Amino acid sequence: MDTATEGKKESFRTAMLVFAGVSTFLAVLMSAALIRKHLLNWTRPREQRKIVGILWLAPIFAIDSFISLVVPPLSPTMDLLKDIYEGYTVYLFFSLMVEFLGGEARCVELIKQRLEPFYRPWPMNKCCTSPLTTDAEAFVMSCKRGVMQFVVVRPLMAMIGAILWLAGVYTKGDLSLTKGYFYIEFINNVSVTWALYCLVIFYGALKRPLQPHNPVPKFLAIKLVVFLSFWQGVTLAILARFNVIQEVGSWTAEHVTTGIHDLLICFEMLFAALYHRMAFPWQDYDRGRTGSIGSVGLDDNFALSDARRDFAEMMPHKLLFTSSPRPSAVVHATVEGEKAAEQERMAEITGPKKDVLVEGEQPLLRDDGD
Repeated sequence: MDTATEGKKESFRTAMLVFAGVSTFLAVLMSAALIRKHLLNWTRPREQRKIVGILWLAPIFAIDSFISLVVPPLSPTMDLLKDIYEGYTVYLFFSLMVEFLGGEARCVELIKQRLEPFYRPWPMNKCCTSPLTTDAEAFVMSCKRGVMQFVVVRPLMAMIGAILWLAGVYTKGDLSLTKGYFYIEFINNVSVTWALYCLVIFYGALKRPLQPHNPVPKFLAIKLVVFLSFWQGVTLAILARFNVIQEVGSWTAEHVTTGIHDLLICFEMLFAALYHRMAFPWQDYDRGRTGSIGSVGLDDNFALSDARRDFAEMMPHKLLFTSSPRPSAVVHATVEGEKAAEQERMAEITGPKKDVLVEGEQPLLRDDGD
């Protein structure tokens, strides 16, 4: 390669890194500012720990993608970290919706109070006509399992991909049936589709009591990042497969595809950080007092204790040796814990609004003077 061509390539790479670096810096800056506001107004910890965990999505994705651009050999490791947190964020959103409603036992009660059955959304209602909510406990647990399987499948597929890559039978973007990429992405697609479908039907069954919490923008904040990241990678792989994306000098088509994908994610996370300010406003938790960030630990930033509890309930050790417990047994096993959690929720509410009542399906707030 001549010196002029090499110089153009280096100039392009520098411009690409500057653009990605600026986008990453702004995304991290805006996300950090919003997270800081939530931590300073830590008035509803059981909800906010899930929200803060979701807000970390944009900076984690942006930083990981930028590192992949700067140090391409680290790309497989960075992809693994992104895949792990992507799955975890979907779980956090489901857990947040459950928390908005007062816990799993309360979700079961609200579904039982529905005056009409809930059916599958179109087009699945054309082939499956039976209602989904005839067994409320089974419905809630089915949604929870559907979401949490993605938390396991996504990083598992990433680890398998890394092993196949070391064995020389995995090339990112190679859709050949003799390589592992096609099969891993197919499993990932089925898993993420099932997880998001479970989120949709859970919201559909509990739409009315969730309305005061404005869940649709929050759901879009998750869905757009997860779907955009996944299908963007698949689309670039298809373009490379049909030689629309080709090698550039010493860069292989795989390197070019990966670089474009990481560059786009850095830029897109800037808009994700902006959107998070609208979807998860800290003002909802402003009670006129400011706390200390130092009092909020790592667990509160990522809801780690909640995740450990949920995974312990969904995959108890005894399942390795015995049959799975009935959904109702799993749900009602958490009732005592949710009673204690409800006391914590009531203690978190400050100001004149204290008692939360439910009339039919719609949650209402009762003031002290009522």
